[in-house]
Amino acid sequence: MAEILRTPRLSLRELCESDIEFLVEFLGDPRVMRFWPAPLDRDGATRWLADHQTRYSRDGFGYWLIIERESGRPIGQAGLLRMEIEGVVEAGIGYMLLPAHQGRGLALEAARGVIDWARGRGFNRPSCLVRPENVDSLRVAIRAGYLPRRMVRYKGFAHLYLALESVAESPAGETGPSAGGGAGASSGGDPGASAGGAFG
Repeated sequence: MAEILRTPRLSLRELCESDIEFLVEFLGDPRVMRFWPAPLDRDGATRWLADHQTRYSRDGFGYWLIIERESGRPIGQAGLLRMEIEGVVEAGIGYMLLPAHQGRGLALEAARGVIDWARGRGFNRPSCLVRPENVDSLRVAIRAGYLPRRMVRYKGFAHLYLALESVAESPAGETGPSAGGGAGASSGGDPGASAGGAFG
């Protein structure tokens, strides 16, 4: 699959059918899915893959696979999702990592890469939703330039709505070839996520 964007340590690309085994492991991990309604089984992971492939075609973006450039291994997902928040359709960023790769600044690096990608396609202020109890994701969002603005109800759960105030300098911000632009948001009852804390 074509690379969507690149950062110093990460490469992001669209999900494809060959990623299903990783998704089953990743989305079935209770630690990864702690702030989601529940971990996903194989059927759920298959629906997740199909949902994001639909998003790529419909919106021009979705959750992409994060690959660690040094090892070539998938370590999580990040991207931009089309979401309807209090009747307003907008694009919001999201990021999720395997526990073994957390605490290394990789979620922040991925978030900054996604923000840069979005800004390059006219989405200058992509939003971010985070469950209030998801302290780690909230910390990443704030370091990426977000500030909490209000509480919103999204998919039946309370979320902090964060607005992008500034974009900190990406560490050697490389961006690779794009797989297309567009606006987007997480729709309906399918599983999308923002900041590991919101779900679409």
